[in-house]
Amino acid sequence: MNIDHYTYRVSFSAEDGEFVGTCAEFPSLSWLDKDAAKAFSGIRTLVKDVVADMKNAGEAPPEPLATKKFSGRFVLRMPTELHRALAVNAAEQGVSLNTYALQRLTRMDSSEMSVNEDRATYRTRPSKASATQGAGARKRVGRTPA
Repeated sequence: MNIDHYTYRVSFSAEDGEFVGTCAEFPSLSWLDKDAAKAFSGIRTLVKDVVADMKNAGEAPPEPLATKKFSGRFVLRMPTELHRALAVNAAEQGVSLNTYALQRLTRMDSSEMSVNEDRATYRTRPSKASATQGAGARKRVGRTPA
């Protein structure tokens, strides 16, 4: 497993007063540091250690999102009222419900990208205090020693 293929992010946490490095495939892991580059290096090292621990325990590490195959389809369940409202909006615009939903999702993603200058490096994330368990119920928060 090549840890370079995982999806890493670094963002500044006002609550912690530090940069937080995270990995999408391991949502319970994070690394805090005053320096963004060290937060990035810290989370990569932590992921490397966790992947090694998982392999030693006979567990399969999660597949990197970068190498995962996607079909381009997903099923979405919603309240009937919302389904009806979306269908009406689509009909009023003269497009299919699928096209309307895709346009709306694309607009949401575009507005998110304009807020995040470099999506390959930064994104908004919950503070470490509100992080949820995941990736085999491992929760590790690292901090570069002072």
